[in-house]
Amino acid sequence: MQETVPASAHYEVRFVLPEDSPAHQALNAWRTNSDDVSELPKGPAHITLGEFTCSADEEGNKLRLLAEFCKRSCPELLRIEGKARHPRTKRNTIPYFLPVHLTGSGKILYQSLWETGVLDSIKDNLHVSVGRGRPPSEIAEWEGYWNGVSLLKLDGKRSRNYLGSWDFAFQHSS
Repeated sequence: MQETVPASAHYEVRFVLPEDSPAHQALNAWRTNSDDVSELPKGPAHITLGEFTCSADEEGNKLRLLAEFCKRSCPELLRIEGKARHPRTKRNTIPYFLPVHLTGSGKILYQSLWETGVLDSIKDNLHVSVGRGRPPSEIAEWEGYWNGVSLLKLDGKRSRNYLGSWDFAFQHSS
């Protein structure tokens, strides 16, 4: 008798920007005024903090660890630059992003997220993706609080079909 191996899913841990942030408003405007939205990121403006892959059997433990982390975390200040940058690449379409800067205690919080053991990888350079191909117009810088995380469940890293999501607010007060 063959043993069935549980299917795994790909998860992204994100901070979704508030709807009133300039990056979120700019993305919505570009989607509304563009004939081709295929080069724009899908979903709300967000910062991908890290990712992991796990089976259905492991999912409950990962969710519990992430929830515990958020219960003992308090909101931290972050700043998003308004001028888009791009990596040096030889791709046909250049990805553009807005750099994200964490405060000193925000960096400690980000490191603590990694130390929970939930994530398989974290991002070296936090950023907000703003599309590919052509540079976006400059938008206003934004400073606000990183006040929780969203977990996005996808069927795979490449196929990226949406399977579900969870939101976890930071609950500890400073």
